[in-house]
Amino acid sequence: MFKEKILIVEDEMIVAKDMEYMVEELGYISSGLTSQWDDAISIIEGPDCPTLILMDVMLGDDTDGI
Repeated sequence: MFKEKILIVEDEMIVAKDMEYMVEELGYISSGLTSQWDDAISIIEGPDCPTLILMDVMLGDDTDGI
């Protein structure tokens, strides 16, 4: 059975870890955690591309999740 992979992009690590826990409890695979937009792009372009991305709209640097 194929499990969906979810990437979490969140700048507050406590929130990110909580989201990762919820994702895994629902039976999905966490494709990783990052707080940086550039890191998220690298993960998406890599061989382990996630099926879905949960991204914070207001990231800490000059970029946003939109």
